[in-house]
Amino acid sequence: MKIAGALQNKVFILLVVVLMGFIMFKLLTVNRNRNLAEQVLNRQNIQVIIYVREGCVYCKMAKDLLLENKITYEAIDLDSNPELQKKLIEKTQQTTVPYVFINNKFIGGYNDLLKLKQENKF
Repeated sequence: MKIAGALQNKVFILLVVVLMGFIMFKLLTVNRNRNLAEQVLNRQNIQVIIYVREGCVYCKMAKDLLLENKITYEAIDLDSNPELQKKLIEKTQQTTVPYVFINNKFIGGYNDLLKLKQENKF
């Protein structure tokens, strides 16, 4: 009986430790996203890089959205660098342009950028 009780205590402690780890991970993730949103809102120390292709309507809409919100960005044309687009596909698992990065964090494409705007995160 004592062995079973001791085993139950160890399992309980293990579950508590795992749960606490999960909670800490979630809190850190939320704080990181909140920090990014605060930087964008305050226009402090943000770097926006957008990878585009000539003639892409979504690329133009993403750049226009950034300009309308007075967010400066660097646009990198992928037409002259197909190897770079291959690397972006590998890194992001996204096969379409634009690729939007804020402070070196991949945000997604135009729809993801628009969603940030609609959520008042910039």
